[in-house]
Amino acid sequence: MVQKPTPYRVRLHLQWQELYDSLVSKYGQPTTEINMKNSYSPYAKPMLFFEKANVVWFKYRCFDFNEIINCTLINNLTSVDTSVPDSESGASSELSEANVSGVLTEGAEDENHVTKKATKRSGVGPNLTIVLTINSINEPEINIHIGKFGAGFSKNLIVANKIMSVMGVIIHRNEKLASQAVSASMIADEIMKMHKLKELGAITEEEFQQSKRKLMS
Repeated sequence: MVQKPTPYRVRLHLQWQELYDSLVSKYGQPTTEINMKNSYSPYAKPMLFFEKANVVWFKYRCFDFNEIINCTLINNLTSVDTSVPDSESGASSELSEANVSGVLTEGAEDENHVTKKATKRSGVGPNLTIVLTINSINEPEINIHIGKFGAGFSKNLIVANKIMSVMGVIIHRNEKLASQAVSASMIADEIMKMHKLKELGAITEEEFQQSKRKLMS
């Protein structure tokens, strides 16, 4: 008896399940999963964020959180500027609690109305793409296609906004860590200066220790 070939969708699912299990085995359960499936790419895999391992997986690649520099959403029709908010935006400390609302989802119906008219005129609908800037000379920018105008465009806006929000949390943390590293370096320099003054006899051991405790507090 000839064995029937496995249907294409079933093979894709089995391959994805095997890959997903290997990622979980290596990094633990993902903190956040963002479904990337849409009418444009129905077989797209989700974006996975592994907070404990500080790793994000998408496009069959893993990136360390500290590699991510910036994240911008491009709408090729309306040129909406939705760059990641800065460190004063009050980003959540938990990736799983990243804000899914915001400027993208507000007035989505109005934007759909505008883009429908523009699409009829130009024949080209909005194409949502997230541009991720990473710390790499070889490939500094990675494009993440979210979707085109269509029946699911409002859902695509929500997906795009969630990705932007989670990336905003990651970038905020990276900035905070970088700031802390600079502060630690400045403190170390000041302690070294005080130590030299002590060796030269300009200050006493007690004064040195007092200054050191003040810098470290």
